[in-house]
This record gives sequence, structure tokens and C-alpha cells, in this order.
Amino acid sequence: MTLCIAALCEDRSTIIMAADRMIGQAFIESELEIEKILRLHTHWWLMFSGTVPNVFDIYDEARRQLDEEKDYDIAAVTTLLEGCYRRKRLALAEAAYLVPRGWTLDQLQAEGLEKLGDFQFRTLSTAIADYRLDLDLVVAGFDGEGTGHIFTVANPGTSSRQDIPGCCAIGNGWFGALYFMYFREMSPRMTAAEALYHVFEAKVIGYQAGGIGDETDLVVARFKEEPIRLQGTKIPRLCKLWDKFGPQPTRGLERALGRYVKHQVEHTRGAEEP
Repeated sequence: MTLCIAALCEDRSTIIMAADRMIGQAFIESELEIEKILRLHTHWWLMFSGTVPNVFDIYDEARRQLDEEKDYDIAAVTTLLEGCYRRKRLALAEAAYLVPRGWTLDQLQAEGLEKLGDFQFRTLSTAIADYRLDLDLVVAGFDGEGTGHIFTVANPGTSSRQDIPGCCAIGNGWFGALYFMYFREMSPRMTAAEALYHVFEAKVIGYQAGGIGDETDLVVARFKEEPIRLQGTKIPRLCKLWDKFGPQPTRGLERALGRYVKHQVEHTRGAEEP
């Protein structure tokens, strides 16, 4: 249960990331001292939504393969995260359907049809192919030229580039958050100040979905600069901006609308008189 948002701004030289801290199980939800904005590499970050334990094997494998002293283009990082995701999904599928039988995926492919027969072989193969890894990832970072990129990875290990429109959201409140970012016409051309506020605003709107934590981590990242983290006392400043620039309450709407309706009725009656 979560909401993670990433957005490009300042002509893709800056990335804004936001995430809550809610961790949930089937029987309980809690805001723990855990960040969902994980640093993969000097210039790349990963955020996640879904079954929490699954993300760490993927994160650890990817992090081991990324040399902190090197720059990586979007294609290399995308291929790496897709591969890590797929290997984790297949490992879990193997553990669920084959390990109890003393089999491995390699054995199933090499000997399964002959030893199990057509029906059982196809049943197991279908179950493994359909196994769903309950995990969505957002990866954001900079290539060697300092150009920002965002992409997502979802079951069964398929990536999707998000450089256009330049923003994305995953988790419980993704729909409301993404809708409001589109409503605000967010784009990579926005200033960092505008993008920071609108990402915070999208998080507040997405919160309406429920199951999203109040605690928010915000990161402002630029190429070859130490990222700026906004937490605790910094967040109330954004709340004050929300009070000023966010959607306004409609007090007095009924009275104003009543006057409008009355005016329309009188105008219509006047038009109908001979």
C-alpha cells in the first residue's frame, strides 16, 4: 500500500521523486522508518510498490552490477532491471511449483514432457508462465550526458519508458496522482519549484485512495550533485502552498449557483414573452 511519484523538470536536468512510508500486510498497515526511494547508483534511484521483501533481491542484484565510477545510459539500466525482475519472478515460481517436487526449471524444460506427460507438463508450464510477482518499480536517473530518464518495470518484467510525458506514479493512489499531474499540464519544461509543488500536490490527491502513509519523503536530484532531501519540518512549507494553490472548497456555491439559475430562468421567460 503506497504511492511513489517521479517527474522530470528543468529540461530533464532535474528529477523530483516522492514516496510515502506505508508498509502493509493482509492484517495490518504501519508507517515504518523505511524509505522507498532507494539509491541504486550515484545517478540512479529505484522506488517500489507491492510485496516489500521481493524488492530487495532485485535491488541488491542490480546495485552489485552497477559500477559507481561509471555512467550508464537508459538502455543499459532498463535491460538490467528487466533481467533482475524476471529472474526474481521465475525463482519464486520455481519455488512455488517445482521445488516441492524436487524439480528445477532446467529439469522441467529438459525432461518434463517425457517424465510427466503432456497434461501435467503443460499444467506446470502454464502455472509458471502465469505466476504474478506483486511488485511495480519506478526507476529514475541520469545518463552520462546528464539527461534525466524515468521508466517503470512491472510483471512479468516488462519496462515502459516514461520520458514522455515525463512523470509517472505507482501504488494505491497512482490514478489520482497521475490524473492531477496531467491536469496541471506537468512537463519536463517546468521549473524545479513548480514540479516540486505539483508532485507534492499529486501525492495529496493520490492520498484519497486510502492505504497511503502521511509521512512523505521528497528528493530533488540533479546530475553530479548531492540530492536534496525534504522531510519533517520542510514538508509543512509545501502544505502551506497547498492551502493557497490547491483545489479550493466550494463554500457559498449553492447561493451563487442559485442566483445564476434565477437569472437564467428570468432570461428564458423574458425571451418567451410575445
